[in-house]
Amino acid sequence: MREILFRGKEPQGDWCYGGLIQSANDFYISIGIDKGFMCAFVKPETIGQYTGLTDKNGKKIFEGDIVSYFINIEKATNKEFHEVVFETKGESGYFGIKVSNIGTLGFCPEVSAKLMEVVGNIYDNPELLEA
Repeated sequence: MREILFRGKEPQGDWCYGGLIQSANDFYISIGIDKGFMCAFVKPETIGQYTGLTDKNGKKIFEGDIVSYFINIEKATNKEFHEVVFETKGESGYFGIKVSNIGTLGFCPEVSAKLMEVVGNIYDNPELLEA
């Protein structure tokens, strides 16, 4: 079974990881602790779900991450930066990397997560996508 995990950024700038809880118009990430749990308020626009995949270094890949992707892993050429997104087409939904304003490549078999490296995210490092 795939691990269901979310992350969100608190107003003061810290990232929280755990379950997602919505209360009216507010969103919280539940953080497990020894005796019970704690909830942290997070900014809704920063919430992203774990894709269930890890990059070449074993780091978890979340929606909103920026990954470097090598077209030719043998020579490490054509390194590109892409945003990880969740996209729906028709009745299907999938995680993938955004390659243009109109195109997304889905993870496996089109794009292998093991050829990627998480280098940042769209909230902390948006300049990576500007190049």
